[in-house]
Parts: sequence; structure tokens; C-alpha cells
Amino acid sequence: VAVENGSYFLVADNHVSTGINGTTLKAKETNVSGDDVTEAVYYALTIEETIAGYHIKDVNGKYIYNTMMTPHKLSSNTSAPMDSWTITIAEDDNSTATISCNGYVIVYNEGEFVAVDANAVPATAVYPTLYGIHETGIDKVIGENGEANAIYDLQGRKVEHITNGGIYI
Repeated sequence: VAVENGSYFLVADNHVSTGINGTTLKAKETNVSGDDVTEAVYYALTIEETIAGYHIKDVNGKYIYNTMMTPHKLSSNTSAPMDSWTITIAEDDNSTATISCNGYVIVYNEGEFVAVDANAVPATAVYPTLYGIHETGIDKVIGENGEANAIYDLQGRKVEHITNGGIYI
């Protein structure tokens, strides 16, 4: 699945990415179908496709890169791209994203999103789901064989049965 240029945010283990703070991509507890997602739009990451992969910017327009510190943190202190990232969306129902660069992957672990060695991902780490922000709303990026597994009304409530005349997401 190709990720298009645009605005996105990461969700993992009921936490949403809220932007770079120092050298950490922070996270806030959220309910994806609730009001916190609207707040997450403020912290959206911008993904730009390049020949070599993707460049990722924070809400301030600074490019995110792997600081190569221990533990490996993410930073956005640069106005020029330093790292090209690879983004792969799982083609199964969980729709997780593998975001990698130079042998490291971005995972949610212990309250923040960090870059860890792809060969030594902690057992407690969770790969994020990538949500796209569009003029018409927010949607989950899913694999070619994946399907959305939930339907919501315009108030963000999960709907079990669709009725005629309703508007659903």
C-alpha cells in the first residue's frame, strides 16, 4: 500500500502521537473514535514521498530524524531532510505501519514513540497504526487486503447496525 503525501498521526496501545518534545515523539492516551483524535490533528505529521522513500515533518515543519542516541530517540531540529524513511502498511486486519530507517523502526514503548533496532524490538513495544487526515475526515490507512472493521456515527460512537438515512464513517 502506498502512503500518499499528506498529514498523518500514529496510534498505538490507545496512545496517539502528539509531536516532538526535545528528542522524543511523545504520546497521549486517547480513544481513536473520541474527541482526542480532533486534538491529534493539531500534532499531525506531514509525510512527503521521495525517490528514496519518505520524509516526515513535525507540526512545525521540521524534519524528523533518528538521533542515533541510546535509547534511540527521534528529533526534529532540522529544516532539511536527513533521513529517508520506509513506510510499509500491513495487509491484514490490524493495519499496523512499519516505519523504518537505517535498520531502526518506530514503535510505541513505555509512553513514547521511539526508534529501536529492528532486530531487537522490545517485547513490550507496539507497532503503530497510521491514520490519515483528509479534508473529508480522518481514516485508518489499511492494507490492500484489509478492511475497516468498525463503523461510527458523526459523533464518533461505534455503530453495530446501519439504518437508512444515517451518515456513517
